[in-house]
Amino acid sequence: MLASMAVLSATAATPLSYIPVSFIKTHLPDREVQCLAKNIYFEARNQDEYGKFGVAQVTLNRVESPKFPDSICKVVFQPSKLPKKRHLCQFSWYCDGIPDRIRNKIQYEESKRIAILAILHRDKDITGGATHYHASYVRPWWAKKLERTVKLGDHIFYRERR
Repeated sequence: MLASMAVLSATAATPLSYIPVSFIKTHLPDREVQCLAKNIYFEARNQDEYGKFGVAQVTLNRVESPKFPDSICKVVFQPSKLPKKRHLCQFSWYCDGIPDRIRNKIQYEESKRIAILAILHRDKDITGGATHYHASYVRPWWAKKLERTVKLGDHIFYRERR
């Protein structure tokens, strides 16, 4: 775990200007990066880099899981699977009834930077394979069914039990 965090720190300190724009445009579809950046922004903009990276990892881990949609945008905007909870979404910011406006450009650019780094460094999963998380001040019903992996900032992360 500490080794992963050290790698993230070293990576996160690397400016995006060292990654060629052509590489980003070729390998990272802009819409997918924007969806991931929005998810990070609305879910964790008040968190440190580890908290933001954790939210990105959960999103990407879901893309790789057969239990979730196969693209970042589809995962971010996925509605609840529970029939009586269709007004809920997998990520609460999307269905909370509050307009989804980016109000802090600096925080959004930071979220975009973390999104790109998370996509480029899929092998640096600091969440232990988590596909779920919640804020530490809530106790969701589903948490008991999953295995807790790590706490990053204000979020507690979980994966399927092995």
